[in-house]
Amino acid sequence: MLFQRIVFFLIFFLFGLSVQAQNKLFDDFFFKMPKKKAILVIKENKKKFNNIKLGSNNSFILRKGSLAFEEDLLIHITMWSKNDLNPKTTEKKLHETVKYFVSKGFKIVHSQPEWSDPQIKDLSKPYLRLVHKEQKLLVEIEPRGQGDLYNVFLSIYDLNWFSDKLNGL
Repeated sequence: MLFQRIVFFLIFFLFGLSVQAQNKLFDDFFFKMPKKKAILVIKENKKKFNNIKLGSNNSFILRKGSLAFEEDLLIHITMWSKNDLNPKTTEKKLHETVKYFVSKGFKIVHSQPEWSDPQIKDLSKPYLRLVHKEQKLLVEIEPRGQGDLYNVFLSIYDLNWFSDKLNGL
């Protein structure tokens, strides 16, 4: 009887470790998810990922090209604003996106001084980063474009993986 309890405990403990090792990045996507499974999630949810709401009136798109892999394992996800934006609308989208993530428990850990203005951007530095320590996630937000045409890009990383990559530089 004692032996059965020990075996049950070990199985439960090891299962918990394997689930914990796969940190949820976004929706049904997990860090180090096999490539085939991640692509299947995209195929089965095309409509849902064509209109991801991150706050009010703030839509993003996630497609197959949004998924980044290393050795056929999902490393991070990048999505972008659904529509092309002018500088003023980009500024609103940036604020709305930050507000959304802050409301979910993320904290800004780095931002360029004039981060809300997409036309003032130091290309040699990260634009805006938020971290959720409990979920072990890092979100990187940046406007891309020029003149009167922009998109807001949003990348989601496993925090430990990202930290390890930075420390390895």
